[in-house]
Amino acid sequence: VFIMREQATRRPAADRPSALAPPRPAGPSAGEVEKARMAVDAAVEACAASMRRRIIEGVIAGKHETVFADMGGMPVRGQVVSADEDGVLLKTGAGTFPAAWASLAGKRFADMSSKYAGDAPAERVQLAVLYAVAEELDKAGEYAAGAGDAGEQWNTLAAQVRLLVEAGAAQR
Repeated sequence: VFIMREQATRRPAADRPSALAPPRPAGPSAGEVEKARMAVDAAVEACAASMRRRIIEGVIAGKHETVFADMGGMPVRGQVVSADEDGVLLKTGAGTFPAAWASLAGKRFADMSSKYAGDAPAERVQLAVLYAVAEELDKAGEYAAGAGDAGEQWNTLAAQVRLLVEAGAAQR
């Protein structure tokens, strides 16, 4: 009778933990995820603010680059004729139109920034961040590779982004 009870209360082999199976890696803690998210958000905003300043300074200095912007859901090619804290003024074949910084997001903003950025390592890291946020990872890698000593900033940020990705995968 004792043997029958023991067999009846045993868990099936599939439910028993195995000493041979590797333990499941624990995902990052909620605190680690929040800390990484805050660091990444702050870095992205700092990079965008720095590039906006570079664009404004470049336009004031007379550098009027041809860029693409999305206007009314359509890509528009135009020359930057003015820039300020609110955005840029683009001269197109159909006229001159304002484009707020908020409308110049993602790849369009990263591309515009690359035309006004210098070749300093810190600016290369900033461009790497902007392209990474725009999911243009090849370009992000190119800029990060040329960042020299500032590349450590990129490596730190990339580690935080990886942590966020892992956290997202762990939640699925």
